[in-house]
Amino acid sequence: MRKFWHCWLLVLMLALLLSGCSDELLEPGHAVFDAQQVFQPGQSIGQSFVARFDGLEEVQFYLGAVEHGEGQLVFHLRTGPDPVDDLRTVQVPLELVGEAGFVRFGFEPVAVSRQRYFYSFVEFQGSGVYQAGRTSTLRSYLDGAFYLDHQAQQAQAAFRLGYQPALGVIGFGREALGVFWQLFFVDAQRQDYLENWLAKVAHSRAAACHAQNPARDIFGVGVNFNF
Repeated sequence: MRKFWHCWLLVLMLALLLSGCSDELLEPGHAVFDAQQVFQPGQSIGQSFVARFDGLEEVQFYLGAVEHGEGQLVFHLRTGPDPVDDLRTVQVPLELVGEAGFVRFGFEPVAVSRQRYFYSFVEFQGSGVYQAGRTSTLRSYLDGAFYLDHQAQQAQAAFRLGYQPALGVIGFGREALGVFWQLFFVDAQRQDYLENWLAKVAHSRAAACHAQNPARDIFGVGVNFNF
């Protein structure tokens, strides 16, 4: 049986990664697109997804103004397309939406969000014409779909997800305790499982840190964001 120093090396590497992006944990989600969806007053656009970390605290949609108007965008976070109760809701004035960019909808963190399914959508209340970035196929993202007026489309939105780092670490620690219990107290032959798990988490954390964009695009006044 191989020595356990491989595991502890991976733990140390992961700790360094977790401390490297202390202000915000930003997951790219699905930030690419090849089409635009026209977005008019009274309509809604949305995206379902699975969160990769605990502490989900923001969803970003790629939006742009075709014709500037007045009013607001009302963001909703729910557990799925069918439930009517909101987990979180945020309002962003339309005057903050420019020609094109990621609009950030920040909210009180969802403490336990890792591997949970969510449905987020934005209602257009006001005047003007706007558009949302999306793909023309479903294949580019496997854990959700783009929605128009609460109807699933054969597409994916251009979106990104943000997490509260401290809650992400707590969630990781909670899962790590379970893994170590399995390894050291249940079956010592499961060392490979621990090594593969730690490597996967470290890779995900590194990708999320790399995806952080120092140029903040658009944000709502009065919404609690991390900078």
